[in-house]
Amino acid sequence: MRLDLQAVLPERGIDVSLEIAAGETVALLGPNGAGKSTVVSLIAGLLQPAAGRAKLGSNVLFDVDRRVWLPPHRRGTALLAQEALLFPHLSAEENVAFGPRSAGTPRRAARTAARYWLDQADAGGFAARKPAELSGGQAQRVALARALAAEPSLLLLDEPMAALDVHAAPLLRRLLSRVLVGRSALIVTHDVLDALMLADRVLVMEGGQIVEGGPPAQVLRRPRSRFTASLAGLNLVEGIRRGDCFSAPGFEIECPPEASRDQFRDGSQWLAAFPPSSVLVSVVNPSGSAGPTRPTGQAGGRNVLKVTVTDLEPRGDRIRVGAGELAADISPAEAADLALRPGQEVLFTVDALALSLYPA
Repeated sequence: MRLDLQAVLPERGIDVSLEIAAGETVALLGPNGAGKSTVVSLIAGLLQPAAGRAKLGSNVLFDVDRRVWLPPHRRGTALLAQEALLFPHLSAEENVAFGPRSAGTPRRAARTAARYWLDQADAGGFAARKPAELSGGQAQRVALARALAAEPSLLLLDEPMAALDVHAAPLLRRLLSRVLVGRSALIVTHDVLDALMLADRVLVMEGGQIVEGGPPAQVLRRPRSRFTASLAGLNLVEGIRRGDCFSAPGFEIECPPEASRDQFRDGSQWLAAFPPSSVLVSVVNPSGSAGPTRPTGQAGGRNVLKVTVTDLEPRGDRIRVGAGELAADISPAEAADLALRPGQEVLFTVDALALSLYPA
């Protein structure tokens, strides 16, 4: 079913408005403290907003002005959280049957439904086990079966892979990619892979508000916040468009022809995104000239930023050179040649062909 939500919760800095279409899975991304779990709690009925309204299908979940408040068990939502939170004294099958039984389903029919959903969640083999006998991944699959057995109109998933190990998380992700097809769902996650594999649409939340959204590929290709750029593995520079030039502090380039097709006002805010792999690093000598550089192997303009190295860390077979909110990826040999150290002033030179320019 379709969800329409508008909610304000001043004590938590929340002022949010979002929609989920019938049969659509939406991923809600954002840094810690952005308010993502608060949004889930508002929809599930675990928190009451100071103002706003929410409607799921034809059911009004809450309407502060009209003093309407639907209790959690009547909302048609089911929540899968970081922890499975299974009843410890019940078997896996009994845990899954609990939802249908609570809704008035006869015992035999509830057990039949439980076995069906356990099978759907690849958990039929441990139906008789108690939660203490399950691994974290197995318990989470049982919790998913329990949520699905309630036949919710909207499935809420709050970081469902966060507590799982590196082996269990991919299994649950593959399972969710199958069972979420055609379901209305909201999944809170920090993992860009969850958005790519599971979501039809992505919303990015910062400071209690939705700051950007759209299809996953579009949001990650043209990020509009530094958080989203970090998820996409891109650097992001904010600047001003003047004529055919984009300029930011210490950074100026001529806009490529495709950028000219975008509508803009002279002096309007634009963004430049580029991968760390497209950045050359050179040292600044006392004379002001640059030290050793490496070729890009591509033609195109050179766009130079003077930055200060803040950290160095390994990234696979590359070294990530951090400079505040920007980064470059170079080889260990290049890092050794340059003798880079935190606090050192260097030049970041970006290949123009790797730049993506678009209105902010």
